[in-house]
Amino acid sequence: MMVLRSALFVPGNNMRMITKATTLSADAIVFDLEDAVPLPDKETARIMIRDSIALVKSTGSYVFVRINALTTGLTAEDLKSVVMD
Repeated sequence: MMVLRSALFVPGNNMRMITKATTLSADAIVFDLEDAVPLPDKETARIMIRDSIALVKSTGSYVFVRINALTTGLTAEDLKSVVMD
């Protein structure tokens, strides 16, 4: 069973914060696509998150993505952008 002692939430549209998060030794990095990202920035945030997942995983941190709710109509695009093989 995985025990997480720390989870760092990072806005998905802020590359400076994403980069900084990789240096902080958190057990998990949670990229936020929901409340922390204004609607006009959602697509850019999806790309930034997708491009950053491998880097975060290489630090040994778990990666989670907080996606938008089903009622927003944004969920499918969030999932298509960030779910990796």
